[in-house]
Amino acid sequence: MSQTAEHGQNRDLSYTQSSSRLDLSYTQNRELSWLKFNARVLEEATDPTVPLMERLRFISIFTSNLDEFFMVRVGSLFDLDAMLPDEVDNKSGKTPRQQLDLIFEAVRPLIRFRDNVYAEVSRALAAKGVEAVPVDKLTGADKQFVQDWYKQRIHPLLSPQIIDRSHPFPHLKNKALYAAALLQERGKQLLGIVGVPEQVPAILLLPGQNGRFVRTEEVVLSHLKKIFKIYRVEEQCVVSVTRNADLTYDDDKFDESAPDFRTAMVKLLRRRDRLAPVRLEMQGQAPGLQQMLEQMLKLSPQQTYACSCPLSLSWAYQLNDCDPSLYYTPYTPVYPAYLDPQVSMWEQVQQRDVLLFYPYQSMQPFLDLLKEAAADPQVVSIQMTIYRLARHSAVVKHLCDAAENGKAVTVLVELRARFDERNNIEWAQALEEAGCRVLYGSEQYKCHSKICLITRQEKTGLSYVTQIGTGNYNEKTAALYTDFSLMTADPVIAEDAVTFFQNMLIDDMRLSEGAGGPLLHEGRPAAPHRRGDRPGQPGTHHHEGQLGDRAGAHRQAGPGLPGRGEGGAHRPGHLLPAAGDPGQDGEHHRHQHRRAVPRAQPGVLLWRRGTAAAVHLLGGHHDPQPEPPGGDRLPDRGPGH
Repeated sequence: MSQTAEHGQNRDLSYTQSSSRLDLSYTQNRELSWLKFNARVLEEATDPTVPLMERLRFISIFTSNLDEFFMVRVGSLFDLDAMLPDEVDNKSGKTPRQQLDLIFEAVRPLIRFRDNVYAEVSRALAAKGVEAVPVDKLTGADKQFVQDWYKQRIHPLLSPQIIDRSHPFPHLKNKALYAAALLQERGKQLLGIVGVPEQVPAILLLPGQNGRFVRTEEVVLSHLKKIFKIYRVEEQCVVSVTRNADLTYDDDKFDESAPDFRTAMVKLLRRRDRLAPVRLEMQGQAPGLQQMLEQMLKLSPQQTYACSCPLSLSWAYQLNDCDPSLYYTPYTPVYPAYLDPQVSMWEQVQQRDVLLFYPYQSMQPFLDLLKEAAADPQVVSIQMTIYRLARHSAVVKHLCDAAENGKAVTVLVELRARFDERNNIEWAQALEEAGCRVLYGSEQYKCHSKICLITRQEKTGLSYVTQIGTGNYNEKTAALYTDFSLMTADPVIAEDAVTFFQNMLIDDMRLSEGAGGPLLHEGRPAAPHRRGDRPGQPGTHHHEGQLGDRAGAHRQAGPGLPGRGEGGAHRPGHLLPAAGDPGQDGEHHRHQHRRAVPRAQPGVLLWRRGTAAAVHLLGGHHDPQPEPPGGDRLPDRGPGH
């Protein structure tokens, strides 16, 4: 058969399963496309121009990305296969089972590629004095040091178990490391398993050496013969199970007896810990042990991956004190030169809009504004949305301080931020205990908006500062990810923000009218925020202050925000948030693109459906897509952000 005929036949087969009758030869399956993306991440680790320690960290990013891909994408396909086995992907014409088979086949060469890259990078690092020393290669003082560490720090925490009729197979936690052994006793084979204690650091640095270390799971593995001393160990290796982590938030899945959404989420997260396994990883070859584990976990050989690379590489970020040439040159975000940290940030924003460009500029001006507002006796309220926060969050501290100082603090905490659910539950509880009013948004939508509204009582009435942005209120990731953060005293934007929070409080998602009138402003010609503008007090001076020449914005472009007044002067150009690719979970995050709008075009919809919509109000859609673990982790870009 000719290639043309074969192509036509394949296309016809796709047509028969596609109700839309699309030509699927021009589209591709998103799961396989994502695996190609992750392969490109791994290729960064092969680039000789990248410092060696950063190459190791790219391998770690690839690994954590793949973990989340199996937890979410593969997990959701198993769910779909169980419920709708004949459902066809409209990009590739494949059923869930067919997609799973293709995924399992595509991942295997990636694992081999990772093994080769890790071996190459490890050899190069060893030549620079950075080395994971095999336990059986330790000698002298190093050997005694590790042995003492095992006896004092690890051995008391171990809970070894055999598997037989009296000792049922235990629950293996998602992505936890275990030392497993195939045991022999009187001609009978048994499984022995020991969990690697999570309380112990992943690596132990050898004394007096910044770069030489042992891995904790290897130390445990080396003691299996002593742990199971009454048996003969036939095979042994480190193993890890990946479980389905694709939670659904349908109303019928929640416990109706739960008093609020947070309590329901706590119960739902407990269920995730017990969801079905979707992958088995083994560091090393142990065919008998593999077969036994597959039977107990009800996994097929397709779902098992044996490798030589460590199953977890998170320890790559603990090696921070080696030869500086092994790392990227450190960069510290700068405090914008056009702002004075010694002057009230509120007053500076009242004089000019402030656009921060992360990570090149620091998040500190916004934190200064929040801290100042928390202590200012004239500030009456702070309202804010939260999606992901740093582990030690200054944002939460300032909000709690504000509430304790008598401010009316309202915080919308999105509890469904993928893999940050527990963190956000804890933050919500801390905010409530400090006296903040906490809400969890709409049950049918995720809230991806990044909005903070501060209201202050002046002699002439109320004044506002609104902050809107593309990135999370996370001090650590703000120093890593590319994002914009705008602080403005524009009263029109403040009006949008007021109505946004009012509608969130009453769960009004109609986008029609808020508590105080129309929800969002549409079709206004753009005008600058001008010095002296207040509600009912149009300013008279044209605002010409630049937004920070290091932010990459032209002086004349400005932030492009709609302003008070119909006939004011306009900047030559304005920045408009483009729809762009919302990413895996609908949240713009890594590279934010904007396009210019010609000056003063009447009726131009500068903010689509207003300020809130411009920063992706509630994600703009239902969000079934996965997200990565968040918090203040490294900026890996897994199957979902």
